[in-house]
Amino acid sequence: IPLSTPSPGGTLEGVRHCRKLGLGAMEVEFVHGVRMKDDLASTVGEESQRVGVSLSVHAPYFINLCSDEEGKLANSRRHILQSARAAHLLHASPVVFHPGFYQGRSKAECAKRAKKELKQVLDEMGQAGWTDVVLGPELTGKKSAYGDLDEILELARHFGIKAVQPVVDFGHYHARLSRLKTQDDFAKILDKAESV
Repeated sequence: IPLSTPSPGGTLEGVRHCRKLGLGAMEVEFVHGVRMKDDLASTVGEESQRVGVSLSVHAPYFINLCSDEEGKLANSRRHILQSARAAHLLHASPVVFHPGFYQGRSKAECAKRAKKELKQVLDEMGQAGWTDVVLGPELTGKKSAYGDLDEILELARHFGIKAVQPVVDFGHYHARLSRLKTQDDFAKILDKAESV
């Protein structure tokens, strides 16, 4: 929600204020949990379409699709599904999320686990009829986190761009690798994403 949104603010006023500022998109942050009521989500979604502001959703930070613990995996799936449900009501896409942490596991093992968990999430989304919502694994800024450029591109390639869309956060990329110095550095990332 833009800081300049008039008081009392909130997501609905934030969407309207984005349009006044000349912005065409806004991320609805559920980073500490999905707490928006269904009727408000529907109202915000209708208003965003009316004023021409595209919405995306950021899922809670508590997701780890690489965990060894079934309880953490179940909670991770639940957080993504709650975010996808809200996104469906908001007419928002993608649902951006941080995929997880290596925690001593190999890249291949994390990829296998993440694909297994995301398949279950996508199956449940399909059963619920939320096919208008795409999942967006975000490029992560920590080297300890599963989610480098190749990993999020592989998730999109594996599931298809209509189900999983990589979210390239250039600030996170630079924090992870310190390699964004020229226009060509950005172009290489975009070219690689486009090729996948």
